Amino acid sequence: MTGLLHLSLDRPEETRPFEQHMGHLDLVALDHGGLGRAVFEPGWQWSKHVKPIAQTESCEASHVGYCLSGHMHVVMNDGQEADIGPGEFLEIPSGHDACRRRRTVRHDRLAGLHRLRQAELERTVD
Repeated sequence: MTGLLHLSLDRPEETRPFEQHMGHLDLVALDHGGLGRAVFEPGWQWSKHVKPIAQTESCEASHVGYCLSGHMHVVMNDGQEADIGPGEFLEIPSGHDACRRRRTVRHDRLAGLHRLRQAELERTVD
């Protein structure tokens, strides 16, 4: 990249939907990876709504991000668990499952920003 870069996740270069219309990942490409905004609908769980697309036993992507709204529960393959909520930074290594959690009377969506490495950005789903 040379110079100033100005992109909007409201006009993503790519949108990757999850199974059963349970959310999506909006992506913009950067020179060294990408940036995505993931939106998870109530009832979303990685093992139910992304596993059929990824065709792996658990999520093999690592994530660095920031939770914008809602709550997510993450369970690592080794049994370690964490709850992530609005305003919290996250770094999740590969090998995990996750689900959207309802913590308050009403949250329409769980949304977060994620930094993707170049290899993760290049993965395509047919």
